[in-house]
Amino acid sequence: MKWIPLTILVCIAAAAITLAAGYAGAGITAGWLAFILAGAVWMTIHHYTRWREGDTLGWIAFTAAAAVGLLIQRSSALMLAGVLMALIAWDLTSLDWRFRSAQRTEHTERLVRNHVRTLAFTLIGAGLIILPAMMVRVEFGFVPVLVLGALALLLLNRAIRALRS
Repeated sequence: MKWIPLTILVCIAAAAITLAAGYAGAGITAGWLAFILAGAVWMTIHHYTRWREGDTLGWIAFTAAAAVGLLIQRSSALMLAGVLMALIAWDLTSLDWRFRSAQRTEHTERLVRNHVRTLAFTLIGAGLIILPAMMVRVEFGFVPVLVLGALALLLLNRAIRALRS
């Protein structure tokens, strides 16, 4: 499981860089610097402290920043890529915390393989839904988008539970 911490670092860095690029493309230098700093803080919190909620806080911060980026008309592709990379990092931090606190068993490899498979199916499914949706331009208000996002998260949760059982 030595690849998990490295993958987390790569995903956090990729999320920070893609979100920073989305903001920097509009000339928002403070946003670019904030993402690089936020990514470094998230990495530091995960690797050098025992504060598990720091990972959730990092994911929420990156997701909120991407939502703001979309509201101010930043690149939707970069904002989406940043959120997906942050989501992968957050998911893998959860897996990493589980293995830090548990003892190694012979089932560890199988558990990791199943977890990564579920994550891959989820990301592929999200891509198949989101990419065509990005090609069609439909205007919604902020509240309907929040409701649709919450519904999508609920459906994603149900799909993951179905895959696990």
